[in-house]
Amino acid sequence: MESEVGVNEKLDQAVATAGLSFRELGQRAGVSAGTLSRAVNGRTGISLRVALRIARALNCSPGDIGLVKNGDGE
Repeated sequence: MESEVGVNEKLDQAVATAGLSFRELGQRAGVSAGTLSRAVNGRTGISLRVALRIARALNCSPGDIGLVKNGDGE
């Protein structure tokens, strides 16, 4: 059984694995700091397009980092 890991933790792990700072991630994904902050903190939904841009910058799918439910943006 997979343990429950929140969006923050999944995204934090992926960013650390990629060797990026959140600032660098935002630059690579073409996402503003505010949008990235909202994605990280889960304060508001983000579009699938933005989730895909963040995931591509991390070489993963949006579901891998909790930005969309698995199957919605692979």
